Amino acid sequence: MLGLMTRTTTSLIGVDFGTCSLRAVQLKRKGDGWHIHHFVNVETEPTTPEPPDLDYQAQMQLAFGPATFTGNRTALVLSPPDVEYQLLDVPSALIDKPPAELRSALGFELDRQMPWPAAESEIAAWPVKPGQTGNTKAMVVAARISSVQRWLSLLESQQLACLHADVVPNAMIHVCSPQLDAATSPPDSTLWGIIDIGFQSARLYLINAGRPVYARVVRGGGRELTETLAAALHVDFRIAEQYKRIYGIRKSDRGFRSVAGGLTRIDEQQLPAVLYAIVRRTLEEMAKEIERSCQFALGQLPGVSAGPIFLIGGGARLGGLLDILSDHLGVPVSLPDPVPALATAPADGSGKGSPACNRANFPVLAACAGLAMTQEDAS
Repeated sequence: MLGLMTRTTTSLIGVDFGTCSLRAVQLKRKGDGWHIHHFVNVETEPTTPEPPDLDYQAQMQLAFGPATFTGNRTALVLSPPDVEYQLLDVPSALIDKPPAELRSALGFELDRQMPWPAAESEIAAWPVKPGQTGNTKAMVVAARISSVQRWLSLLESQQLACLHADVVPNAMIHVCSPQLDAATSPPDSTLWGIIDIGFQSARLYLINAGRPVYARVVRGGGRELTETLAAALHVDFRIAEQYKRIYGIRKSDRGFRSVAGGLTRIDEQQLPAVLYAIVRRTLEEMAKEIERSCQFALGQLPGVSAGPIFLIGGGARLGGLLDILSDHLGVPVSLPDPVPALATAPADGSGKGSPACNRANFPVLAACAGLAMTQEDAS
């Protein structure tokens, strides 16, 4: 009888439309926590510097067909280029105003700094350091309405209802917060980060006390690294992408001299070191940009110390990148760990770990999972 009284719930379906991907995750809550109920990860391998065409409509018909997800309620992950961030001086009295009033008050400044007009944006803002009076530094986030509407229309075409939408760092807070060591470093005294390495660019988000406090583009996006490899090796973009994915990189003091025709004459054991030598300058610049960003954010938050950084996105899976960035930055750099946030066994009780939680899938599914955690859909 007690077993019959135990209630299980399924979450909203967290959906992320990426440049080269379509991803979705639904969770099921049982007595021991969240489990992966169902997930989809469709990826298109880029073969040129231009973003590959992904037929979202066709992929969604497969992804959301019979015997896949439970229900039709979704949560949409919002990410660049549909969303932009600015750190602005904002009168503290405006922070809690309705979005339309906030947009009107900040319109002039947003028109100067955002890539699209403020009138075409949904706006949200929160203080970097709460409790200040007068003008305060605030994170202002603008989502382009026309871009978001495109994704909503795609969801509606599959009879899916979007009940919630949020930005990547807010979604990731649900996943990464349990991984932080609260016993030795209380969350409000630690500045920690997320680097989302996508095909077109890499984005750094810095977080303190459960809210994003800084965001910027940094070097090291997937396309930039592959183009750098292709130019140095005199090979097609597609071949350079394969080298990067298969061999990864390994820190080395060796240099690199241009090799016509690729890497066929180089010992395979040395390939990760050779690839690192080619992209080394880009990664060093990436690390410097992250360091400068952390120093700036720490300057806005007296008494706060630097904490770990988590890598997500397709580029987070580049072999050797975690160790190289950890060495440059002097703080732990890791992939998000699903274990503190999820019960990794699937909800069907089979006892086998869900493939959504392995190192290949979880870095790209984590934002979907985090957003799915924010609300529950009773089944």
